[in-house]
Amino acid sequence: MKTRLSALFYLLVTIFLIIILSAQYGKIPPLGKFLNPFSGFWRVAWLDDYKSLTKVEIPGLQDNVTVLLDKRGVPHIFGSDEQDVFSALGYLHARDRLWQMDIQTRFAEGRVAEIAGRMSLAQDIYQKQLGLFKTADEIVTQLDTTTKAYLSLKAYTSGVNSFIQRLSYRDLPYEFKLLNYSPEPWNIKKTVLLNLMMGYLSRTFDDLYFYHLQKIFSKQELEVLYPLFLSIPYPIIPDKSVKTFSRLKKHLSGIQQNVAAFSDSSAELWSMFKAESYGFGSNNWVVSGDKTVSGYPILANDPHLGLHLPSLWYEAHLVCRQFKVYGVTIPGAPYVVIGFNENIAWGMTNGGWDVTDLYRETFDSDEHNSYLFNEKWQPVKKIKQTINIKGEKDTTIVLEYTHRGPVISRMGKTFSLQWTGYNTNFSGISLYQLNHAKNYHDYQQALKKYHSPAQNIVYADKKGNIAITSAGLNPIRRNGRGRTLVDGSTDQYDWIRATPFNALPRSFNPSQGYLASANQQPHNSINPYFGWNWPSDYRARRINEFLKINDRISISDIKQLQTDVYSLRAEFFVPFILNAFEQKKSHRSDKKTDSVLTCLRQWKYQMQKDQIGPAIFTEFMKRYRKNIWLDSFPESNVRYILPSNYILERLTKFNPDAIWFDDLTTKKVEHRDDIIRKSLIEAIENLENELGSSIEKWTWGCYHQTRIPHLLRLKPLGVAPFPSDGGAATVNVSPGRTSSFGPSWRMIVSLENPIRAWGVYPGGQSGNPASKHYLDFLEHWKNSEYFELLFPESISELPDSLIESRIHFSAKEK
Repeated sequence: MKTRLSALFYLLVTIFLIIILSAQYGKIPPLGKFLNPFSGFWRVAWLDDYKSLTKVEIPGLQDNVTVLLDKRGVPHIFGSDEQDVFSALGYLHARDRLWQMDIQTRFAEGRVAEIAGRMSLAQDIYQKQLGLFKTADEIVTQLDTTTKAYLSLKAYTSGVNSFIQRLSYRDLPYEFKLLNYSPEPWNIKKTVLLNLMMGYLSRTFDDLYFYHLQKIFSKQELEVLYPLFLSIPYPIIPDKSVKTFSRLKKHLSGIQQNVAAFSDSSAELWSMFKAESYGFGSNNWVVSGDKTVSGYPILANDPHLGLHLPSLWYEAHLVCRQFKVYGVTIPGAPYVVIGFNENIAWGMTNGGWDVTDLYRETFDSDEHNSYLFNEKWQPVKKIKQTINIKGEKDTTIVLEYTHRGPVISRMGKTFSLQWTGYNTNFSGISLYQLNHAKNYHDYQQALKKYHSPAQNIVYADKKGNIAITSAGLNPIRRNGRGRTLVDGSTDQYDWIRATPFNALPRSFNPSQGYLASANQQPHNSINPYFGWNWPSDYRARRINEFLKINDRISISDIKQLQTDVYSLRAEFFVPFILNAFEQKKSHRSDKKTDSVLTCLRQWKYQMQKDQIGPAIFTEFMKRYRKNIWLDSFPESNVRYILPSNYILERLTKFNPDAIWFDDLTTKKVEHRDDIIRKSLIEAIENLENELGSSIEKWTWGCYHQTRIPHLLRLKPLGVAPFPSDGGAATVNVSPGRTSSFGPSWRMIVSLENPIRAWGVYPGGQSGNPASKHYLDFLEHWKNSEYFELLFPESISELPDSLIESRIHFSAKEK
């Protein structure tokens, strides 16, 4: 009897545990399924992603495709037709990065709350208001279904879905299990959404910031602190290459270029975009064979983006009768974004153009049924959208549109947004053509179809030509520079046309023998037609100065330049610090200050992790900028745009008695050296508080680190902060105390015969944390090392010693 009772007890406990562990509680997945050793989380850890040989059937293949995965997990895809290799790439993207593809498109469409719950609702509402999903729908309906580019999208989609259809719960990537949902079938709209999201991340909302600045400073002060025109030593387009600018002037004849004025109090508006601070950067350059050791052009590119795991990029090599192309792709899209083929190479940097405008609309009522435009009431277009919230009832929102674009509401204030990304042309078509390009003419033809995000696209070919084109849609406004919020009740600030393609900044085979962009302004003459708030040009100056003086440039030189951490900003400001204390030694002559000054005097301006100078200088610059500018701004929750380092340099050098150096909170009148001394003393105190009293502990590696988080922000799946070289103004960029931003892909291509190339990114090909290819590139990236990129034209050219596994794709029999 006792035995039976014991058996019954254990049976009841087992049933209870099965019930409990099979249920979901809040955001916690059903633990029974999640922890099941045969089908749950641990199954993912045991999966062998790279078997020696795998055979796969994909519907619609015209012929067999062979994939050789090299020792780094990079696929070399060989097929007879491009549609087949695109299908194979889609399958591989899904196999290695399916959850990343899913979450990025869900984010763009405003559908994260479906899987994450209410915590993502606010972001989903914002994404719905942006209307990327609506633009994606419009683009898809307008795609020409007869073109090869469309067929490539269709083939890629088929490959992705072939992998998804094979998945059972036991083989789902762990993120799906953790969040307890399954992937949807892929479609072309999702690929278009990815393109739109990349474009949107490159937009600015400087209109809001400048609008507030107009409330603080006079017009004359704004002209000094935030000038429209700058004259920098190295614009993207050399001064002798500005023939096309006259064409743009003709198109602008008769159009007034006033700074639009629009008055209203808006201090509370700023909090709506405080969480949207972003960074953009990138370097690229190309050197003519006349200046290289090999006699062939060399192209280099390192796009600076947010760093995360899985990486944004996925390396791939595609070979078929239409092309042979190698580079980095974005999982979810079939084309090489940055790379090379058998004839040309190309790279991209962010253009930084002002391609968004915000309009303050006048509505008829709180219901926003109509808005005033040119003295007439126009109907507001309204679209209902339902947002599914995991574990809760659905919520319905109403999206509003004017003729300019979506209406965005925050903090009781309303704007309509106009953005070039709402153009219904798909920029992926441009990438398709660029992948196939054979010469400069093909490159230019491809860029005619490129719209967003605006990019400086550098070029080199095997015939020895080099070029750069600033490509994308650039709006021409009826009035104003697009710098500030404007009155939406009139067409006076509307866009009237885009800058003609032939009038965009470009240069081809310049006499200087090289071209370089590092997000600086395109040229020194009419730059306001393309933007105004350009980042400091330290990287551009460093790159140009190296390329200008050297005539025997090697691959080793290019690698050193791409990973260079010399600070031109420090080279400029440190002598002023030393001079300020030499001029008034009695100000503070304690041993600590003397030791700090000695460190700065001995420092060679290298932002290296074992150096002490970088931490002292960076902390000084933070205090220096704050002590100069912040007393001129009223206290509020506003995120201000402070004047650029360009302005700070000129004030420091040429106007030491400028009113901006005077601290308005004191009775004394301060000058430049007073503020320099005050700022260094404060920097010393801050470093003592944070890093200790011993100067030896103030190394750059202790002060500054790099962190690479997982997309889910789960610490065990990301890379913990580690000491790193570089700074905010070095070629090898790494801003902030703890940076998750930097070179997302370093690539160097030598256009010799055969082409040789090198590259690295911080991560690995696989999105599976248990895979050996999850992080296997990281140490090379951290140590400024490169992998040589294997570019065989046929299967037989890749030796077995370099092959890790093979995949044979064949058509699925009907």
